[in-house]
Amino acid sequence: MKIKIFPVLIFFLFVIVFLMFYRSLENSNIYTPNVKVNKSIPFFEARLFDSDDLISSSELFEKDKFYLMNIWASWCVPCKEEHPHLLKLTNQNNIEIIGLNYKDDNDKAKKFLKKFNSPYKIILSDVDGLIAIE
Repeated sequence: MKIKIFPVLIFFLFVIVFLMFYRSLENSNIYTPNVKVNKSIPFFEARLFDSDDLISSSELFEKDKFYLMNIWASWCVPCKEEHPHLLKLTNQNNIEIIGLNYKDDNDKAKKFLKKFNSPYKIILSDVDGLIAIE
């Protein structure tokens, strides 16, 4: 009798675990942002990467141009992978790439840019990470 009960218990345990995993696939925890085309750029002030000069977002962005603001760091592995694609984008005349250096050491960031070249027209420093959140 024990021999018949054991396979049945294993089967029901397998079915229960399968159903739990299947139900968890329906409840995705992935964040999907709301896309709003008419959303305005938040106002911020940031230091330029190579100096202590402050620049505001209203000075940085013009209404009739297209911009790509890339958040990057020398310690970021995906940033190293996307860097060649950003370099290709610099050859296009209709887009300007602005870099936001996120919570990074300036010396390491400078070495990163020296090694891989800089695709950025302007680089801003985000030492505490608040601009990137905005």
